[in-house]
Amino acid sequence: MFIVEVVLLCFYWQAELWNWVDQMMVALGLCQTTYLKQDMAHAVLYSIVSAVVDTIIGTPFSVYETFVIEEKYGFNKTTPKTFVMDMVKSFMLMVVFTALLVPLLLWVVDVAGENLVFYLVSTTLGIIILF
Repeated sequence: MFIVEVVLLCFYWQAELWNWVDQMMVALGLCQTTYLKQDMAHAVLYSIVSAVVDTIIGTPFSVYETFVIEEKYGFNKTTPKTFVMDMVKSFMLMVVFTALLVPLLLWVVDVAGENLVFYLVSTTLGIIILF
């Protein structure tokens, strides 16, 4: 998976994905009147689409690790149904947390001014402590 990530970085995959999400937003009419709202929606959609792509790319590696390597050494207690349900649940949690946290962090960046680092660190620590 590491090699796949490096190859994707070398081909500027993240920038292309960002531009694709931008084009998708324009095509679907999701552009807002204010830049901050548009940036927040763009960042949330980008994060979700990026997670979908990462899940699609990483699933074969995860299946191999769970059902071949762990099975070989007797550590696997997972059924295919449990594996799929865990993936669906983790994806839904990621969507909810992304929809909540990305706009919060972008808002902090927008209002922080000269104390950006302090406010971002404080917000991040607060989120970590809350969870």
